[in-house]
Amino acid sequence: MREAVNNSEAALESIDLAYKNLLELQDCYRSVEKSLIIIYEKSRLNNKDSRIEEESQTLSKKISIAKTIENSTKIDNEKNYLMANSFLEKRGQSSVISDHYTDLSEITLDNLQDNPILRIKERRVELPYTKKEVENYMKTYPDEYKTVQDVIVKEFMMYTSLFNKHPVLSRFKEAYYLCRNKEMMTIWESFSYAKSIMLKSEINPYIIAASKSKKQLEEYVYCLENNKLDEYKYFKIIYEINPLKAHAT
Repeated sequence: MREAVNNSEAALESIDLAYKNLLELQDCYRSVEKSLIIIYEKSRLNNKDSRIEEESQTLSKKISIAKTIENSTKIDNEKNYLMANSFLEKRGQSSVISDHYTDLSEITLDNLQDNPILRIKERRVELPYTKKEVENYMKTYPDEYKTVQDVIVKEFMMYTSLFNKHPVLSRFKEAYYLCRNKEMMTIWESFSYAKSIMLKSEINPYIIAASKSKKQLEEYVYCLENNKLDEYKYFKIIYEINPLKAHAT
């Protein structure tokens, strides 16, 4: 478990560096935009102020600086993405939750049914799944998943410890995983979407992990913001601990 925490902290550091690079580049773009507006306004008013030439020179310098920062940011961020990517594209399990096989001992391919429930317990989270998903894992990765229990435990059960220790990172990680692995979006698109989600403390990381698509997540957010959670249709949420304790902020 300690290794998982260390990996999460390293990933968070890489994400933070990439974000700072983007903010620096954004400031440069805003500075360029400001100079453009000044020059445009003075030109529009036929202002013969000699400072227009000075502004133009300043603009050229700002554009040059922005290009330099853009190039260095791109190289630097690619390194940061690679450092974080292997961590971000994996789920929250640190190991197989073998002690919970007993909960599933009676399930076989013959009696397997869809499980449209997100169950939040003290030590673990049980994600919703469909029979088709389980069958696909077993068919695609026969060496890794020998039984129904293998799939459910490895793919649809997660420890709560990492979520609770790093809720912001958990939101980022699960949103990134959702975009990258389920929606097949690019690294940059996945990163950008995850950044827009990570600071939304009202969104429980477990909800993101349970969502099968961006549509499911965004409909949940809509229902949450409009006090219509009873209308959310994709999966049922059952808390077997205090909801406030499970709702990482």
